[in-house]
Amino acid sequence: MSSSSLLRMSWWGCLLLSPMCLISQELPQSYGGSSFPAFAREVKTQMGIPLFYIPEWVDSLTVQQAAGVSSLADVLDATLQPVGLGWWRSPSGAIYLLPAATRLQSSLPPPPRHIPTQNRPQAGEASDIALVDHQYDPARRGPIRMPPRTLGLDNGQTRATLSGYVKDEASGSAIAGASVQVEALRIGAYTDETGYFALSMPTGSYELRFRSFGKGEIIQPLILRGDAELNMEMRDAIKELDEVLIEAERQRNVEDVQMGVSQLSIQAMKQMPALMGEVDVIKSALLLPGVQTVGEGSGGFNVRGGAVDQNLILLQDAPVFNPNHLFGFFSAFNPDVISEFELYKSGIPAKYGGRISSVFDIRMKEGNRRKYEVRGGNQSCHGATECRRPDRPGQRFLCRGWAQHLLGLDPETATRSGAAQQPRRLL
Repeated sequence: MSSSSLLRMSWWGCLLLSPMCLISQELPQSYGGSSFPAFAREVKTQMGIPLFYIPEWVDSLTVQQAAGVSSLADVLDATLQPVGLGWWRSPSGAIYLLPAATRLQSSLPPPPRHIPTQNRPQAGEASDIALVDHQYDPARRGPIRMPPRTLGLDNGQTRATLSGYVKDEASGSAIAGASVQVEALRIGAYTDETGYFALSMPTGSYELRFRSFGKGEIIQPLILRGDAELNMEMRDAIKELDEVLIEAERQRNVEDVQMGVSQLSIQAMKQMPALMGEVDVIKSALLLPGVQTVGEGSGGFNVRGGAVDQNLILLQDAPVFNPNHLFGFFSAFNPDVISEFELYKSGIPAKYGGRISSVFDIRMKEGNRRKYEVRGGNQSCHGATECRRPDRPGQRFLCRGWAQHLLGLDPETATRSGAAQQPRRLL
């Protein structure tokens, strides 16, 4: 090999190893007692190594340098370790200050290992795939990839059924309508009202995609060896939207293609004017198009000219025949346990029977599976206390007590004893 070739190789080697050599070589002078910002400027000027840090961390920090020969690495360790800081050198040679417990990764982790079907673990054989808890940031964009999993026992079957439940991670409630897809096979399923799904597929290695409106997408790699169960919990997805400009006299977007159906949540009802602060579910429906009442003192409602007895009122699929009390001034439905209602004015589904005018379907809130909740209040005509707690695994408990004190103010004994139809509440 010629001398020119050796010189060229030595020159390239010095360029590649220069950041490592510079950080290990002796400092040109002593910086003990100097402020750290001034020390950083000197290192960049004399040695060409930039230091990046947060100014608040090193405002009052002084450089610690032992007597004798000291390298840049020794000075950084002696100065930063006593105050709980560390440093990290990038491949380009720059130095970054960070908390001592922080570990940075300069390269991406390897992708999940794909195990061919013929090399899968046999029945009863231990697998080297570790199942670990996967924590992720709900504000992170893009799908979340979970750790690989091996499910089922290998009994030699060629097809298997994968089933499970999809739930909300925060409350533990079931997520209805979530999609579970296997794109490699072009098959999928939707969860029912209990969050249950079931897929029949050949055994092998696949990637499952869990999607739901308002939730972060999850990708679950798995090796299916036999019939198995897979439960998944999803978090709310936070998506930042750009500025939205709403101008007058613009055509409104169509939100629901089903005609004759109106939906109202309890949050919207509480923003409406109420008699003595009492939210009335029935009176709130009078603000919807096509709904009216024959008079102020009547308790029923009329839909598109129909009679009062032509309406079907349901509370959790149970018919309610008297939706009011106290001569029709107050509703029999407790607004604090109501979640929402739907009013079908036309195109009524066959499952509701043959009512002519409308179907008023009221849904109650669900209890919390994860934590206890207690709240109460006192209004102008009544007081109430509500308790929600987990009952048993897979069950929830919701209890609310209500008591009125309006009639107790009347001096007439008949009124106080209940002759004026004492209020009752439906939970």
